[in-house]
Amino acid sequence: MEVAIIGGGIVGLSTAFFLQRDGHRCTVIERGTIGTGTSVNNAGWIVPSFSSPLPGPGVIPEAIRWLPSLTGPLSIRPRADPRFARWLLGFCRACTKAAYARGQRAMTALASRAHAALDSFRAAGIAFEEHRRAMLVLCLSRTEFERRLRSMEALRSSGYEPVPIRDPRRVEPAIREEVHGAIRLVGDRNVEPRSLLTGLRDHLRRSGVEVVQGARVERIRPTEGSVEVRAGSAAWRVDAAVIAAGLWSAELVRSAGGPDLPLEAGKGYTLDYEPPPVELSNMLYLQEGRVAVSPLAHSVRLAGTVELGNADPAPVPRRIAGVARTVGRYLRGWPADAGSGRAGVGFRPMTPDGLPVIGPLDRWPHVVVATGHGKQGLTLGPPTGEAVAEYLTSGRMPPSVSAFRPERFREGIRG
Repeated sequence: MEVAIIGGGIVGLSTAFFLQRDGHRCTVIERGTIGTGTSVNNAGWIVPSFSSPLPGPGVIPEAIRWLPSLTGPLSIRPRADPRFARWLLGFCRACTKAAYARGQRAMTALASRAHAALDSFRAAGIAFEEHRRAMLVLCLSRTEFERRLRSMEALRSSGYEPVPIRDPRRVEPAIREEVHGAIRLVGDRNVEPRSLLTGLRDHLRRSGVEVVQGARVERIRPTEGSVEVRAGSAAWRVDAAVIAAGLWSAELVRSAGGPDLPLEAGKGYTLDYEPPPVELSNMLYLQEGRVAVSPLAHSVRLAGTVELGNADPAPVPRRIAGVARTVGRYLRGWPADAGSGRAGVGFRPMTPDGLPVIGPLDRWPHVVVATGHGKQGLTLGPPTGEAVAEYLTSGRMPPSVSAFRPERFREGIRG
């Protein structure tokens, strides 16, 4: 089968990897440069233990509390846009306990394949920086510590053992005395994202996959048995197409006769410090600040905040400084501001129900959508690619992605 994959992020490259492994001929078409987009501006975490939708019980009151702050973990910038208003309404409807529980089960089922998919890359000879560290969830208050510990009990059914640590300084000496406690998890991983993306790209090229960069796909025209993909004066006629273009997937899905996907940009920030201001041996999640701290071979990366309604690619200095200050509340010796940190911005494609969009279009089953992974693209991207390849090879979507059908947005979202 000839397959065109629109999008060279972690989802698109993973899809090409598994399709090529199954014997299909693939072309990856990327509008920019592989290794520079949202897939590399993230925490670099492969964490099935953190797989849950963003909307959930208590999120709306928290968002309202953070609304006046330019440095809070979640910021919503209202704008006069009916589409954004509908997105926010859908988000609010998805903040029920029932919707959150359904979404968490579905995302955990998909994420459970993440580590095996990563191992498939390694087994194929793809070189990338990977670490298998423990995770410490740090809590400043006793209330937050006990609340988070209760919520993490559900992870035991997935093979995780959350262990409360009353004196986390014994495990990580840089932790401040003001931190009430930590919860330790073993079993997840972190990677240097750029090394993973470029490793996949180079492997695909060596394997005969055509990788086209700097080509913006403008439309997709399916017909019975084939699909035409057009980017400027270039065109490809293929047997199947996979739309994995992040935020830009919505317009391509519409051009192919699919539903109007409600994708909104979740603007997130990263800060890289090389060398690290503080030596760390564990991944850290700073509970109250919602900041991820990811130690790498020669640096440490911070990732945090979600801005909704702000599509400006320029970083907001106060937000960057806010991320750095948050870390200083938990760790001794951390600079009071961003200092020497190198800032990055990524636009996560976010759906109102917090779930990715994975599956074929009803009218054109040889056009498959794979987008909307929000903050968890690096975890969910490789198993998404594996699921899409399974569908295009066998004609059957695996049960692990049944909750993510694109057509749910034509039918309406349940609360």
